[in-house]
Amino acid sequence: MCAVRLASIAPQSQARRYRQISRVLARHGLGFFISVTGLERFVPFQRIFNRGYEQPISRPEHVRRALEELGPTFIKLGQILSTRADLLPPAYQVELAKLQDAAPPLKAETVTSIIEAEFGRPVDAVFTAFEPVPLAAASIGQVHGATLADGTPVVVKVQRPGVVEQIDQDLNVLRNLAATASRRWSVAEEYDVIGLVHEFAHTLRAETDYIQEGRNAERF
Repeated sequence: MCAVRLASIAPQSQARRYRQISRVLARHGLGFFISVTGLERFVPFQRIFNRGYEQPISRPEHVRRALEELGPTFIKLGQILSTRADLLPPAYQVELAKLQDAAPPLKAETVTSIIEAEFGRPVDAVFTAFEPVPLAAASIGQVHGATLADGTPVVVKVQRPGVVEQIDQDLNVLRNLAATASRRWSVAEEYDVIGLVHEFAHTLRAETDYIQEGRNAERF
C-alpha cells in the first residue's frame, strides 16, 4: 500500500468552529448538549431549544444528522458510539449505525498533482498504471488502484487536503466540551467522557497516519 498526504490547508478558527457546532446542535433541537458542554455563549438563547427542522423526526435521527453535518471527526465519533451498548440506548445505536463516511471524490487532476508533488516526479514514473477513478472515497481520503514498475499491484491511499488539521482542531474542541460536560453533568463524569475522547483521539489519529499504516501493511 502506498500512502500520499495532501498539502495542508488551515482549518477555520476555533471560535468559528464552536459557533458552527452550536448552530448545528440548535437547529436539531439538541439544546441539552449545548447547555452541558458550555456552548450556550455561541448561540442566541432563544435558539437553544428551538428546532430548525419542522418535520417530525426522532431525537436519535436528529443526533445522526447533526453528526453528519459536522464532518469527518463527528461522523467517526458517531460510528464508534453506535457500537457502545454500555453508553447508548438501542434506538441511538441503530440510528448512528446508519452514518456513512462517504464523500465526493477529488478530481483526477488534483490527485495527480498531489502525487507528483509528494514523490517529486510524474505519476507514470512512479506507477506503470494508475486508476484515476477511486475504488472508494471517504471523508478522510480515497483509494486508488495502481501498479508498480515491477508489476506489483498496490493500493494508493490519498488523504484529503486539510483533513488532519481539521480533525486535530475538532479533537481539541471535543476535549474542551468533555471537560465542561464532566463539570456540569454527573452522567458525563460517571461515564468518563474525558477518557472516552482521549481514546477516540488515539484511534482517529492512527486512522489518519497513512505512513504508519503503509509500514504495517508491508510487514504482512
